[in-house]
Amino acid sequence: MLHLYGARGRPVPLLILSLSLILGLLAALHLAQGGAARPPAAEQGLLHFQSSASRASAQRELNRGLLLYYAYNGPQAAEYFQRAADEQPRLAIAYWGIALASGPDINTPFSRESFMRGAKAMRTAVSLERYASPRERAYIDAMAARYHGNFEPRDAPESAYRAAMAKLVASYPGDDDASMLYAEAVLEHNSVAQIWHSQEGLRAAALLDRLIGNVLSRYPEHPMANHLNIHLHDYAPHHSKALQSGDRLAALDVEPAAEHLIHMAAHAYNENGDYAKSLAASARAIALANAAADRRYLFHDFEVGMSAAMNGASYQNAADFVARSYTGQPAGKAPLLMAVKTRFYRWDDILANHDDDGPSRVARIEALAAKGDGRAAASRLKALRLTDSSLSTLLLRSRVAIATGRGDDSVRLAQEAVTKEGGHKAELIPYSPALQTLGHAYYAMHRYGEAVHAFRNELRMYPGNGRALYGLWQSLQASGRSAAADAKRLFDKAWTGSDVLLSMNDL
Repeated sequence: MLHLYGARGRPVPLLILSLSLILGLLAALHLAQGGAARPPAAEQGLLHFQSSASRASAQRELNRGLLLYYAYNGPQAAEYFQRAADEQPRLAIAYWGIALASGPDINTPFSRESFMRGAKAMRTAVSLERYASPRERAYIDAMAARYHGNFEPRDAPESAYRAAMAKLVASYPGDDDASMLYAEAVLEHNSVAQIWHSQEGLRAAALLDRLIGNVLSRYPEHPMANHLNIHLHDYAPHHSKALQSGDRLAALDVEPAAEHLIHMAAHAYNENGDYAKSLAASARAIALANAAADRRYLFHDFEVGMSAAMNGASYQNAADFVARSYTGQPAGKAPLLMAVKTRFYRWDDILANHDDDGPSRVARIEALAAKGDGRAAASRLKALRLTDSSLSTLLLRSRVAIATGRGDDSVRLAQEAVTKEGGHKAELIPYSPALQTLGHAYYAMHRYGEAVHAFRNELRMYPGNGRALYGLWQSLQASGRSAAADAKRLFDKAWTGSDVLLSMNDL
């Protein structure tokens, strides 16, 4: 199998058409420490966690700590809660906050070390309960259940914590933060990817929808309600309920440490086919991450942004995103830009490029196949001696088979790729979805009904995808169906860039 070597000398599989190439290159993303930043003025009033803090400075640190927990930045959240405790040593709820920030979220599991930190904070919080309000004591008692006993086993303490949070919400039904912390605990217990696919998961989804909906009805800008609303619908049959939450988070003015809230907007946009907005949110999240001390989500920010770039309607937007937002070693940028050229069918530019690196060789095979020179494409593919059955290799071989008129082979290979791709990836839409190649293969064989089925299946997973809509329109038109006009209208709405899809070979 061919490899290219990154700036740190590590081999990266030559998978120019799959996200794994990008993942390998992103391992070298620049991770220098950023400086601490004061919160923007708009952030100061975003949250107000009611407490018995007598000092305004302690209350501000509590608010900042909770916001950063809502942004899934536990380490910095704990720092702010600690500052609140330093400002007011008898403030029991500040130590509760340290324990909250030391615990899990749906991205971060408990570790033995974080459990020990949280347990120590909880011992202090419990010792100071006499200075706390009844509501604060309810929060502290619930968290004490999570930290009861030893680190393992976790099932009983986590179940007790959820039960205590449910009771807290029942006692204080207007407490938005209680509702959202309970919702977070429910999501921690239920896989986001599986919640819509079992009876138990559907019951949890209904509970979460009710909790989140109640908070959004009272306070539409609540950051955790919008954050969790997007996660709730990541793998839902329909994603449109997350769009407003995406708009609200994208509009927030937050400090760099809270950049994950901005990133979450990209989830909602990708899943609803608004790739331009997803790209903008990703670029902003990356800029914030590069100014933060903790860059834990920088890799994922770029990953989701590339997914949007490769599924959008603008070559220029995609190329600009790589040029401006990729902060790795300079040698890593060229393969990413070549991937963009391949995805946006810059066939003449690719064929005019005589570089002999792996990505350029693969891109030339794609270009030859797309331009109808199947014999040359097949010859160069044979010379590469690709023996792996990776997703990108299957797709490349399928497209060369289309160009050489081997229809049965093209369908078989594309079907294998669809199986390997494994279905819906939520916010990480494959930047060359296998169903597009399968639909193309069926279309090339004049099996238009099956092509329509393939493109419609993709649109069920990735609504608003312009290339899938183009394939659907062309397949319906070729089969003489009246629905082709509706598909074209949807395509025209989705494909608003200056780049023109000329044929199915451009998918």
